[in-house]
Amino acid sequence: DSSKDSSVPKRTLVLNYSRSHTSNNEQDTMDEDEIKEFVQYLGFVNHDSDDSTDSAAKFIDTYRQFSQIMETQQAMLDVGFKDSFCTSTMEYAINKPESQSEVVEWLDESQQKLKQRNVWLKEVRSNYRFSLLFWMDELRYIFQCISTLRDMRIDLNVNVGMEELDPVRKILDAMSRLSPDISQSSHCLGLILHYINEPPPADSWLEDVSNLVNICGKLSERELNISCFQAVERACHKQIIIHKINCCEDMVFAAPLHLLQHIYTSRCPASFEVLDGACTQSQDELHLFLDRVLAFPDQTFTIIGIDRLHANEQEIIANFLGKHSRSTDKMHLHCVQLRDTILHAPPGVEICLWDDSSLNDERHGVWLQNNVIRERHINKITVVGGSCGSGKTLCIRREMEKIAANTGADVASMYIHEDFCLSKAVDSLRTKFKCGTSRNRAIHFGFSMAENGKPPKKDLMLSVNNFFNSFLILQSIYDPSSGNCFHSGTHSWNIFVELDCLENESAWLGRYVPILTCCNDVIQPPLDYIIDDQTRRVCTYLRAYDDGTIDRKFNPTPCNKRIVFVLDKSESMEIDLGGRTALEVATDCMLTIFDSHLQIMDHIGLIRFNHEFEELIPLQQFEDNSQRGHLRNIIHAARNNPRGSTSMYTALSHAVESLNQSGADGDAWIICLTDGQSWDSNEHLKHQLQDSPNNIHIILVGVNLDGKINRAMEELCSKYQHRNPRNKGFFLPTTANMLEIEDAFSQVASRIPVSQTFVDLDGIMSDTECRTKLEEHRPGFIDPQNKLIYSFWINFLHRRVSVFDQNEDFNYNEDHDSLGSSLMEIMLTESRQMLQREQNRSWTSSNHTQLIYDFSHQDSPQFRLICTSPDNLDMRKRERLSQLNLPGFNIPTTSELRKRETLDRYLSQALSIPLTEGRDGRRNLQCVDDNRFVLTLDFTLKLLCIHERVSCGVPCLMEGETGVSKTALTKMYSILVNSQQNSVASASTLEALGAILRELCEVYPTVVMDDDHCGTADQNIRKFLEPSTQHSTEEASQMISNLINEACSNRNAMFTPVPSNFVGITEEKVVHELLTWFIESKLEPTFFDINVHGSLTADDLKEKIDEVRRVAQKLSGLGMKVVVFLDEI
Repeated sequence: DSSKDSSVPKRTLVLNYSRSHTSNNEQDTMDEDEIKEFVQYLGFVNHDSDDSTDSAAKFIDTYRQFSQIMETQQAMLDVGFKDSFCTSTMEYAINKPESQSEVVEWLDESQQKLKQRNVWLKEVRSNYRFSLLFWMDELRYIFQCISTLRDMRIDLNVNVGMEELDPVRKILDAMSRLSPDISQSSHCLGLILHYINEPPPADSWLEDVSNLVNICGKLSERELNISCFQAVERACHKQIIIHKINCCEDMVFAAPLHLLQHIYTSRCPASFEVLDGACTQSQDELHLFLDRVLAFPDQTFTIIGIDRLHANEQEIIANFLGKHSRSTDKMHLHCVQLRDTILHAPPGVEICLWDDSSLNDERHGVWLQNNVIRERHINKITVVGGSCGSGKTLCIRREMEKIAANTGADVASMYIHEDFCLSKAVDSLRTKFKCGTSRNRAIHFGFSMAENGKPPKKDLMLSVNNFFNSFLILQSIYDPSSGNCFHSGTHSWNIFVELDCLENESAWLGRYVPILTCCNDVIQPPLDYIIDDQTRRVCTYLRAYDDGTIDRKFNPTPCNKRIVFVLDKSESMEIDLGGRTALEVATDCMLTIFDSHLQIMDHIGLIRFNHEFEELIPLQQFEDNSQRGHLRNIIHAARNNPRGSTSMYTALSHAVESLNQSGADGDAWIICLTDGQSWDSNEHLKHQLQDSPNNIHIILVGVNLDGKINRAMEELCSKYQHRNPRNKGFFLPTTANMLEIEDAFSQVASRIPVSQTFVDLDGIMSDTECRTKLEEHRPGFIDPQNKLIYSFWINFLHRRVSVFDQNEDFNYNEDHDSLGSSLMEIMLTESRQMLQREQNRSWTSSNHTQLIYDFSHQDSPQFRLICTSPDNLDMRKRERLSQLNLPGFNIPTTSELRKRETLDRYLSQALSIPLTEGRDGRRNLQCVDDNRFVLTLDFTLKLLCIHERVSCGVPCLMEGETGVSKTALTKMYSILVNSQQNSVASASTLEALGAILRELCEVYPTVVMDDDHCGTADQNIRKFLEPSTQHSTEEASQMISNLINEACSNRNAMFTPVPSNFVGITEEKVVHELLTWFIESKLEPTFFDINVHGSLTADDLKEKIDEVRRVAQKLSGLGMKVVVFLDEI
């Protein structure tokens, strides 16, 4: 207290400490962080009196003494040491300086008790020898499982269920420190079940669990084939070696691996045989390990990284060596140090020096292969490298899915980044495999440590290296800071390691995590893009777009088609068109129509002509696929031997005669190609066509014809009839250009209807065909090796073509000539633009055409159109879009784009949000008005772009100066996509209020209600809380409280739970507050704005993301989207 003013309250700190230890939990009421914060605060107090300064100094000194007492008490409680000192409650205030002497006395007493505890602990450990193989926290974990089993009161005379076996499985898993085989021992299982049914052999929990561990240890030593417990013939009964390593920086990470191979030549060490100095947290752990060395003289023990121990701990080891090097004690201990320490070599201790050349032993790879993979718990280690987006993660996940499907393995992924530490890694593994029951496991370790080409931090990589050495060699990872342990040796593992964008993966691994390169080579993901069903569907539409079949029409009549191909094979058709002759191009185009349009039971004919004609395929109906294949081969062979002049009319006359004689119903098509003027007479053909049925149509493709005869060709295709509305024939003039000829045949294909929808008529494309088609359409800025961006592009296209699959206007199109190609052209442009890095554009200075994909009705999605600057729309494109004439598909005017109702309609269609009709009759988005959001064309387009990326699973990044509404835009998107569910929530609240009111009226019918026009359910419910002679207000309050809590329990997960201060209350005032809370319908947040500022730590971010995950999991299945905005990245 630095103030003499009595009006200023004195700051007094009372430490009320109480710690209780039971079989299953510990409770500690002292908040150490608050005390430390107070102590730090004292150092910054400006004191204006010697008394206050003296008081603060005394407190700090007493606090240090008090902390020692607390540490001593905790040390005693941790091991279950029974003493009245441990159950005391301590209270100390800084305004009582006379109590300082009491604290000093308490400190002296605690030190004496600590000595008693250590003697007792050593006695317990020596009585139960195998307990020395476990750390204290492992024993405590086993004891908790024992307590759980005892509480279950298992009857061994009946079958034991899975619930009872779960704690037993946990005990066996922990016992795997003795041996991995122990988890499969039925003898050990029965032993544990019998043990928990016997009375505890001692009052101390430590003695209880140590007794069970010792029994299982003796079983392992006696009955199980445990290599580390088997006696080994040795040249001497004592071996103490100090290994001093003097190596270059590159060998620091590999040195422990080489030393372990040298020390344990024919096996891997057991987890209890190795102590890592980098992970040692206390002197107790070190003393325990040294006791272990003496208790198991036939085992070989190793302390790695002595140079990383504190000087006091190094001194403990030095004293141990000095004492036992001269004794007759039998032991085998290796001490490994990378730098000089205080350890020296007294008589009986050997020094072994290591340098780069002696460490560089190639046999360690064979040792690891033999002892880690072939003989131990690891099936295979696969290391996958490659550039960003090359498909590493997808490759690994597919392999893990196969393993899970074939073996029932539990699978998980864990990422190793700059925030990696042993405690988080152990906690992550324990969490991910907590509920797994399979003996087979697969795990994916993803490295994400590359930082602009800089090497990773040494301490970080030492921790990562130690983690993998423990996982693969010791089969156990122990975190001394938390006391948690993860045992891997009881399962069979497939391990996948993903490296992140490293220039030389093998060299990087060889330096930092050498055990991974020793066990396997680095492989690359497959170069070819993996073709799945989604990709194949996209490729099917790309093929249809290229060959023109995307524009084919639907024929509602069930009649079969008749098509006769009439092909010019005159000598002029031998002209070269870029590697293929004109005859070859024409034949291939006819094959395309044959594949896409002709089905079983259709009729096909083929006539070739020069100065005479030959009927290669007489008009016939094909009835099966074998016949179809035979006919296809004939068409394919029609490309051979062009020669002679041109007599087209005679060939066409024969085609018309064949169709007339077939007498079949349905449309008949003569598709003819010629490249020259016909020298025979057309008189006979003219009379034939004029007299032919209306269902015979002629389509003629003229290549390089003289313009003078175009009119004659048009008359031919009209069948020399004047404006016959039923005639569907037409003439297509083209140049001798391969692309133009192919385009002409695409138009031919679009004019010939099919008897099925596009969905039904798909042909299966091979993986090779799909990859070829993707490459033909891939935007140039997408690297084909960047499979991640490649997949984003396919995601965009698949979302679009999925509308084709279900859109009736497309599948049952009978009128539009280029419906599919017009839409597909926009889709390809959209997908390309969406993935370009540069997204800055003006919506009005140049036109931006975009389709809106309306999924309001999932079974019948629709196409909508938005043009940001219709006045700048290209005339050809305008005409093409105008002809489509789809429902709700029109080009907006500039004035319409300025209207709010137009923008609302676009968002309503794209996001499947119903519009609300206002008092003025206009339909708009009510949530936009409710949140006072100013909707402009710019914001509308940006919201649509965000929605497209979210819907396609593509990352959405926004860039802009402060104040340009990035946050507002994202928040508005969250409000929009969840607005329908919010409306449902409000309606359900009103419905619940009505139900509550009806129940109240039944119980209290004398209460007068306002009518519907004057009062709401809320107001009427509150009338029951008003003082009345007709009913008890207290009873009404109780009833309303119960009804509201019952209504809350019946509401779905989108609502927040009832606050604890409202549960079980009856006071009138609080019930009013409860009712107000219920009416407000508070929902779980669906928008999270996380400011990623410089002071944000990894733990801070994890805490925020954990809250996001909690909400997302709670809202799962409700159709709501949780939107997270990472701001200021």
